[in-house]
Amino acid sequence: MARRSSRHLEMYGSEREKFMRAATVLHGALQDICRELTTSGDDYKALSALSQSVCEAITQVTGDAPPWAQSSAASSNGPRSA
Repeated sequence: MARRSSRHLEMYGSEREKFMRAATVLHGALQDICRELTTSGDDYKALSALSQSVCEAITQVTGDAPPWAQSSAASSNGPRSA
């Protein structure tokens, strides 16, 4: 009988990279859909909450905010220098 490998508590570097790539693709897909919806609609709100959850998961796993959240925070703090 084949033995299952033991599970580990945290992702390894390559797993974190794979997670980041998948989460980034998901975030982009959610943003594409949200661009077609009004911000007051329930569907938009649900997709926005899902996108926020993805962002929080990335921050929890990697210790850093995802690149798209970092650039949003930087732009909300005033104009960026060129």
